[in-house]
Amino acid sequence: GLYQDMVARYGRLHSARLDLRASVGGEIIRLIEGEAAARGEILGRRVAEVSRKDGVKITLAGGSWLLFRRSGTESVVRIYAESASKELTASLVSYGKSLVLSFI
Repeated sequence: GLYQDMVARYGRLHSARLDLRASVGGEIIRLIEGEAAARGEILGRRVAEVSRKDGVKITLAGGSWLLFRRSGTESVVRIYAESASKELTASLVSYGKSLVLSFI
């Protein structure tokens, strides 16, 4: 089918989301953005772009990404990640969780 053709041509992407209950203010997103820009790499992969379009989205060399968003209705930071492997996606979410917790 169409999906199998796309996977064969482009590969499979693995996505994950973690909702982290945390009493945080708006500054957490600014702190995460600054950390990503200053570090220049995450898990040995170069930070290719940091975008503030929808929270803070950190795109890594090779196309993997990590996104942090505050909930508008509750004390939650949502962490999203996507990559070509389940293992890297899980590692990105874990990294994101530790980063958020370091600022609380």
